[in-house]
Amino acid sequence: MRARRLVVAQDPLTRAMAAFLVEVEHRSLWEWDHVPTAGDLAADLERGPGSPMVDRQQPRAYCRRFLPHASYFNGMPSGTRITSLNFCPAGGGVGWHTDSGAPGWRVYVTRTLDGDEGAFLHAGGAWEDDARIAHGFYVSATAPFSWHAVRARGPRLSLGVCIGSTLATRLGLT
Repeated sequence: MRARRLVVAQDPLTRAMAAFLVEVEHRSLWEWDHVPTAGDLAADLERGPGSPMVDRQQPRAYCRRFLPHASYFNGMPSGTRITSLNFCPAGGGVGWHTDSGAPGWRVYVTRTLDGDEGAFLHAGGAWEDDARIAHGFYVSATAPFSWHAVRARGPRLSLGVCIGSTLATRLGLT
């Protein structure tokens, strides 16, 4: 998996994403009392990613709520689109998957709501959440697939965007 950790403060896009998550956090916490759940998330995360030759476009297990979001936020470059705005409760997350049906570069910024971080899991290991660090990675449509998952130890917000190759180069991802 082609992936890098990015310093949020070093780029206008990641700074705007982090600011957006602060704004989202203060929106009365919406309807976070009910979070959709499917499958056995703990077992899925424990098993790890599938074989690189096998694809799983969507996670089989999750405990997360997709949040409504604006089609853009202040500072979003042209050609960039939000792919997900998620809330995961403590103990929640998203099981192993590839997103291969929507290939391209992704950037995710996370915000923990009680200081108990989670982690972005990928086939090569795990990156602990840190509000100062964004995760940039490439989702491949073909093998080897870009297996990834999320574990939330505490309540967690994440914002993901799909970016073009020019922006990926500016961010140092290519």
